[in-house]
Amino acid sequence: RLDRQRALRIAIQIADGLGYAHGKQVVHRDIKPANIMITDAGEVKITDFGIARIESSSLTQAGAVLGTPSYMSPEQFMGQRVDARSDLFSAGAVLYQFLTGEKPFTGSLTTIMHKVLNSIPEAPSLLNVAVPKGFDVVVNRAMAKRPDERYQSAAEFAQALKEATDPRPAKGTPVADDDATAFEGAMLDRTAAGRDRYAEAGDAVRLGADARPKRATASETQEPAVGARGGLPLKAIAATVAVVVVAAGGVAGW
Repeated sequence: RLDRQRALRIAIQIADGLGYAHGKQVVHRDIKPANIMITDAGEVKITDFGIARIESSSLTQAGAVLGTPSYMSPEQFMGQRVDARSDLFSAGAVLYQFLTGEKPFTGSLTTIMHKVLNSIPEAPSLLNVAVPKGFDVVVNRAMAKRPDERYQSAAEFAQALKEATDPRPAKGTPVADDDATAFEGAMLDRTAAGRDRYAEAGDAVRLGADARPKRATASETQEPAVGARGGLPLKAIAATVAVVVVAAGGVAGW
């Protein structure tokens, strides 16, 4: 397992190198960690083009299975004609191993082939909690079973890697507030515009300075006069009830 930032730098350089090779109509077909060399200056070099295929060449016939099983694309296992998108599948498998320390597909040759053709490996963030969720999306798309569902170029793959580690949220994405209070399945909005949003759930939620209780004034603590706003004071009601109870008891005794 590599540090996330180091894995990102290496993966972007791999994508850049593949982009150059693909621009020359060369498909590597054996991208794996053993074929990725790093110089003392930290530059990534893609090596071992021994089974590389030139797009305009027919030297490699369809039906030949070449490559390293744990990093081979589905079309390589099925002996189909491969293109640049097969290298991107392998690059995604390498990135998966960089982030998790594990190969995405393991086992015997037949087991690996079955997994490559039918199984989706566990998300990198589940094996390494330090991996952002954005990398799960990048790896999943790079290793899509069908070439049409993958990144269509190395440049597109490299751009996705850069965006996956961008700390800024995408435009229109709500920003989570770790200090927000959960309320009836929602989050209390601390902005001025959101203070009255929850009136329909009961009393409006007031936050900030509005949340401090007001000190009652003398006039507010006094009992209202009889007849004020059409109501009786609590003591008057209690006295009336007591008189009725005593009268009822005297009648019953008589």
